Amino acid sequence: MATVPAWMLMDAYVDAVIARIQDNEDLLVPKGLAPLTVLEGDEEPNRIDKFPQVRVIPLVGEGDRITFPQGDFQEHNFSTTLIGFYQYRDIPSGLREVRKFGYNALQLFTGDNQYVQATLENGTVFGVATLENTQLRVGYRRSGDYILHAWQVTLNQIGA
Repeated sequence: MATVPAWMLMDAYVDAVIARIQDNEDLLVPKGLAPLTVLEGDEEPNRIDKFPQVRVIPLVGEGDRITFPQGDFQEHNFSTTLIGFYQYRDIPSGLREVRKFGYNALQLFTGDNQYVQATLENGTVFGVATLENTQLRVGYRRSGDYILHAWQVTLNQIGA
């Protein structure tokens, strides 16, 4: 079997992560708000025009560290950052809710949910598992008349 290009594996992985987040939208969005926007994007966007929003950012930090333990077999070690953005009128109203959404996002990719299986059109499966040293950060900043609350989950992962 020919080796599948690494970029195809990573694209399929990102699509699988986006699908998992969309399938669990109810864990990441306050009741009564607009649907969640989920996209692959930059960790420091210049403009966010839709709230709530989650961005999936693979290969942050040290990029993809690839080893070839046997022949064409590739093992990928990389980080993926997930960032959720929410808009509130004041600081207190978003603190606990956004922290809850951050922990919910973390749990979508750890413990019993640590394995993400991405299947390419040709049937090739790229399995990615979350390793130790995951991290959750939460914060906020003023943006005009609103407060922008955010959570950031960093997943350290291995895929083959």
